Amino acid sequence: MVTQRLKITQAACEKTPPNSKPWDTEIKGFGLFTGKSTKTFYYQREVRGKTVRIKLGNFPQVSAGIARGDVLQLAADHASGLSAKCLNASKIPTPAQALETYIMRPKLRSERNKRQIHNQMHRHLKNCRAAFMRADVQRPRMDRWLFA
Repeated sequence: MVTQRLKITQAACEKTPPNSKPWDTEIKGFGLFTGKSTKTFYYQREVRGKTVRIKLGNFPQVSAGIARGDVLQLAADHASGLSAKCLNASKIPTPAQALETYIMRPKLRSERNKRQIHNQMHRHLKNCRAAFMRADVQRPRMDRWLFA
């Protein structure tokens, strides 16, 4: 695969050969990966020591100008530290995910026991949801925690 540096524009995207990875000269981490039949825009950065690659869309459906605008917004989020916070938040399971993981454990003896635990937790989560609505909790955190 050929790696090169050029300004990613509409004309450059149309002329890019298959199986190449041109990176933008102006915006660090903005690239166009081409395969045999598709051309895809990506934004790639290091977040807490890990490479994070975000797909922005395929070339004919997403123009180079729109992808460039999206990359500038992502770069601003990265500079402010928002991307690191989102990466950490994505690792925390929601209560519903934690419940499903717990129920799938082989140590639970019977289907009746699994149903009882499931019903009890749903009753408790409904009560917690009402308490969170009254408390002073940041809305995005509450949505991530309860409604995902």
